[in-house]
Amino acid sequence: MRMALVNGLAAPQQINSDFSPRLFLLYQKIAWAEFGFSPAFLFIPLAAVFLFFMFRPGKQAFVLFSTGFSITAAELFLLFSFEIRFGTLYYAMGLLFTLFCAGLALGCKAGSRNTRLNPFAVDCLMILSIAGSLAIMAQPLRFCIAPLLFIQACLAGYQFASVLKDHQGPFAQLYGADLIGGAMGALVFGVLLFPLFGAAGAVLTLVGVKILSLYHSVALTARTAHLV
Repeated sequence: MRMALVNGLAAPQQINSDFSPRLFLLYQKIAWAEFGFSPAFLFIPLAAVFLFFMFRPGKQAFVLFSTGFSITAAELFLLFSFEIRFGTLYYAMGLLFTLFCAGLALGCKAGSRNTRLNPFAVDCLMILSIAGSLAIMAQPLRFCIAPLLFIQACLAGYQFASVLKDHQGPFAQLYGADLIGGAMGALVFGVLLFPLFGAAGAVLTLVGVKILSLYHSVALTARTAHLV
């Protein structure tokens, strides 16, 4: 009995850190147990919405849904990282949001004027920028947070405007897909992905979501080229 206790204490434990918040996950589990809540209550309906957009007819909706999901979650990761690396977020919150919105506006303007970057190319650049966000876990690269925030917003805005140009249906279909994806990305990243998998696992999950949209992006690129 004593040896079992000693071995249990000597067993390697998960280490809590800023980019792997194990204590936050433990607190979440305690709170969920207290109120009789299960993560399945979130996972099942969110997975159903994800599959609905992934397999519904039309390629544009899932491309923008996945962009809203990944970019919003990546924005949260960059904001968390800013707080971790600089010790405060309150003073810079307005500036960072202004930078993000400026990137969206600039990207939308560029995407509505030309289509030099097809949806597949934009998706690839987005994947690289999201994966590159992991570099800021290194202390010397913390000053890359603001440029990454701006670049990702530019790519999201560009993709939205360029996809919208070739859409024949109501504007609300694409806008709604983008908004739903953004809302889901913020919820899933903050409540499930970051606490469960830490920074690296959560960001790689976002990369995986965008990789899933590459098939749809290829189809959109081929259709755009055919129209031209």
